[in-house]
Amino acid sequence: MAGNPLRITKVRGSCYCTKAEFPTAPIQPGERGYIRVFYDTRSKIGQFRAAVSIISNALGTDTEHLFVEGNIISPVSVSPIPDEK
Repeated sequence: MAGNPLRITKVRGSCYCTKAEFPTAPIQPGERGYIRVFYDTRSKIGQFRAAVSIISNALGTDTEHLFVEGNIISPVSVSPIPDEK
């Protein structure tokens, strides 16, 4: 396949609660790369929508946007089960 490798230079969340991991090595034509997005749900309840900006050498633009959205129903608490005697 012809073409230049995709180089992702920066990925940034729209707020402090959104983080991302991305490939730093060039992605060759025909290959796949993954961007993992993490949204911190601590102390949040209800609907949310956050943007992630991706800066790369993609043709036509240097910035693309992904949106992460969901609905946080309630906090979850996990406790160990006590030993039975």
